[in-house]
Amino acid sequence: MVTISKRADDVSGTSASVKEGESLTARDLLFGLMLPSGNDAGIALAEHFGRYLPPAAPSSGALGVISVPQDEAWERFIHEMNGRAKAYGMTSTVYLDPHGNSANRSSAEDLVKLAIHAMKSEVFQSYVETRQHEGTITTPDGGKRMVTWRNTNRLLEMEGFHGIKTGTTGAAGECLVSIGERDGDSLIVVVLGSSKDARFIDSRNLYRYAWGERAKKMGK
Repeated sequence: MVTISKRADDVSGTSASVKEGESLTARDLLFGLMLPSGNDAGIALAEHFGRYLPPAAPSSGALGVISVPQDEAWERFIHEMNGRAKAYGMTSTVYLDPHGNSANRSSAEDLVKLAIHAMKSEVFQSYVETRQHEGTITTPDGGKRMVTWRNTNRLLEMEGFHGIKTGTTGAAGECLVSIGERDGDSLIVVVLGSSKDARFIDSRNLYRYAWGERAKKMGK
């Protein structure tokens, strides 16, 4: 169970609609992170799981029961994010927070590298291809309430697309990392600096071009 902190509740931007003092399973909260891009969910997960990371661990990923203050857990988690990025060869990527509201930076090439690693996980795949999920939240007084999260990736409405993630910041614009499949082959497309609707149109056009070029090379 993950308990929502004041910092998570106070964060601006897209939200999983969770409030300070509420709690829910990490599984549900991951849906709140991945489907509506919940910045609050990102903070809560970092604060929770950062407690289990050793200090200054360069991408070890080792877990252990460690009791640490919330701020230190946050720092450990971000340190681990940067360690993983380095291990994956993401040379243009720097993380300052787990949700993207700060001056985090990356590149289209690095996001492809990250997507390749992430999509090796069947659990991750199941999250990013889910179009809607209903989560159960426990309120501070012990009551229960339900919340429905909907995936912001419109490509999931079309056959052959299985993820991965939308993203929006003032600096990066409207972005989309997606994966499509045709004739048994998978292709990852990254669109950055687009608009809310154009990122989906741009991505589909890039898929058409890439698959068309592939067909030419195969003589189809």
